[in-house]
Amino acid sequence: MEQTKAAAAAAKSVHAIGDTLDDGTRITVDLRVSEGATTGSLTAEGVTIEILAVGKDTFMRASKDGWTKMTGEAAAGELFGGRWAKIPPNEETFESYRNLADWDFFVEDALTPDGTASKSETKQIGGVEALGLVDSGDNATLWIPVEGDRLPLHEDA
Repeated sequence: MEQTKAAAAAAKSVHAIGDTLDDGTRITVDLRVSEGATTGSLTAEGVTIEILAVGKDTFMRASKDGWTKMTGEAAAGELFGGRWAKIPPNEETFESYRNLADWDFFVEDALTPDGTASKSETKQIGGVEALGLVDSGDNATLWIPVEGDRLPLHEDA
């Protein structure tokens, strides 16, 4: 796993696609993350949140229902529904979203298992022989090339 973290950190950008669990909630991720910017979306419980982060500035857009669910306030949904909003840098409610724009945090968080990582089978992904690493915490599998660059592969590649 350390070789994979080192390869990802050296890459300086990644297109992260897939599903993850956060406190039992399945989240679909489609993010392009780099050292200087992040763009993409997160979808959970039928709500999609779009994220745009450049430097220390983070912007989010969601539907009326999305803002209401995120904040617990119907007024936020009424005010921000469908609009881009700049997230204040010290607002704790949105800290996890801001962290997605921090390259070092993203690499460490995305590649640190919630439980214990164990090797599983190998298979071809996009013509590359890959080894599966299964996370006992969320039963997710990270596919790593057996040879060459150790950057994670997407199963649908």
